[in-house]
Amino acid sequence: LMTGALNEAFAATSNDFANDSTISSDFEGNAGSCSGQNSFPHLAWENLPWGAKSLVLIVENATQAVVHLNLSNIDPATLEIAQLSSGASFPSGSVGSNGFGVSGWTGVCNVAADDNYTFKLYALKSDIPGSISNMSSADFESSYDSYIIDVSTLTVKY
Repeated sequence: LMTGALNEAFAATSNDFANDSTISSDFEGNAGSCSGQNSFPHLAWENLPWGAKSLVLIVENATQAVVHLNLSNIDPATLEIAQLSSGASFPSGSVGSNGFGVSGWTGVCNVAADDNYTFKLYALKSDIPGSISNMSSADFESSYDSYIIDVSTLTVKY
């Protein structure tokens, strides 16, 4: 499945935030010291690389080294994840446990001023076996390097 024009870069985008911006408190988690709605922001992708058969999304607080979402084996034909309310199911993929011991999404929480959150979307040659749990992007890249065709990263502060 290839959706982009020749030589266009694989790209993740969001209607809810721009790369290198600040994410809204609408996506704050509801655990610990945070009392937000725990909504998941809209995420879309375009220009899938040739040969991409699966996607993996890892969202983490890069400043605190905490995984907020592991979503593997996403059907690349999905093309986007609409904004989801707390507890809503993802439209595609296998949801693993995150760094909070929760299966699914745990929203952003301001542990330190201006924590950096990364949304890393990997285009893969094939599905990976099973789901991934509490796996950082660095660990994923180390463990599944032979599967990865390309990656697109969105970074936000909160």
